[in-house]
Amino acid sequence: MELALIGPLLLVLIVGGAQVGALVYGGISVATAAQEAARVASEQPINSGAYIASGTSSAVGPGATCPPANNHVCAAAAQAKGLLNSVSTTIAPGTTPGAGTGCPPQSVGDGYITVTVAVNVPIFIPILNNVLASTPGGSYRTMSDTVTVRVEPCTLTNGS
Repeated sequence: MELALIGPLLLVLIVGGAQVGALVYGGISVATAAQEAARVASEQPINSGAYIASGTSSAVGPGATCPPANNHVCAAAAQAKGLLNSVSTTIAPGTTPGAGTGCPPQSVGDGYITVTVAVNVPIFIPILNNVLASTPGGSYRTMSDTVTVRVEPCTLTNGS
């Protein structure tokens, strides 16, 4: 009789703990992916392949999303995302690519670069949708992290 009264409460506590754990894991994984991608972006200011939006010669501008292939910054975010299925990565150079003194075209000029990583973590307990979801009654919570790092000037890196 006592187990019948306490059982549902224990089940809610265990499943609720699992939901909170999933949200915490999503937040930590997104933060780690953003930090790693920003580190790679700051270390490779001249690597034009890291800032190409597609196979063409257009450089990544503010708000451009990460291309999936042949991009060191995107690869760093994908490798650091942990067990998350997919993350959305945005690279935004603080200055126009190639604008720094001695910077080649399609590279990040002197200044800063911002990397944003986001993921939608599902809410698998219907009762908690109104409390934990991004929008009341929604089925997921958007976890995101933005990291801004200083890019070494092209004149200091000697084009490498």
